[in-house]
Amino acid sequence: MARAGRKMLGINQLGYTQTCGTLTSYNEGQTTFRLSAHPKNARKMRHSVHSDYALWNARTLATCLALVFCPLIGLSADSKSNTSGMLLPQTESNYQVRPYQGKLEADDGQWVRPAKDYASTRYSTLDQINPSNVQNLKLAFSFSTGLTRGHEAAPLVVNNTMYIVTPWPNKLYALDLTKPGAPMKWVYQPMPTQASQGVACCDVVNRGASYSGGKLYYNTLDDQTICVDANSGKRLAEGSRREDREARVDRIHCRP
Repeated sequence: MARAGRKMLGINQLGYTQTCGTLTSYNEGQTTFRLSAHPKNARKMRHSVHSDYALWNARTLATCLALVFCPLIGLSADSKSNTSGMLLPQTESNYQVRPYQGKLEADDGQWVRPAKDYASTRYSTLDQINPSNVQNLKLAFSFSTGLTRGHEAAPLVVNNTMYIVTPWPNKLYALDLTKPGAPMKWVYQPMPTQASQGVACCDVVNRGASYSGGKLYYNTLDDQTICVDANSGKRLAEGSRREDREARVDRIHCRP
């Protein structure tokens, strides 16, 4: 902070000086001064400083644009020269959709795996909902897990019960579809290790459970394989997958 009453020499960005008069106030970082003498010189100084600052900004912007666009122009020229002698893939003119030729499981109206079947078709042969009546669908019920993280687990529907696996902490919910509003039948809480959130690569999501023989199987974020009774929601067994055992998955025996 300069003191009032001193003579000042205005030094602009080009390096020369101008007498700007007696300084009455000055705030560090500002380029506009209030002066008690030589107002003509002060105006010249302000104009010079502002003009030089604008010129410096223009030169800096031009340099930045040159650094950005020159490599892009070079890449465009190189790509054209490199692809001039290449054989580009041909487009099939008579493309036809080839249906899945494998044997699908009989569709009994259940959804026992996240992707429907072992072929991961995600396709159901049920036709009660079709293009002629889909516009008449209305909300039957809603359910909130209370979590705001990513939800990637496809719900299962088995024996009029919907099973939902949440992201961490990987709760397993069972909803009764035979009653209005689909009330909750039970919830299983595996209590996974909280530290597992720090090593998750793509949010703390879960890809869902699978159903077989009255039991639900799914993995938690802390690398535990859980087996739960589908009717009661009680835990039957667990296994762990450990890297220090050559990434071997322990066998799970689901016994009541």
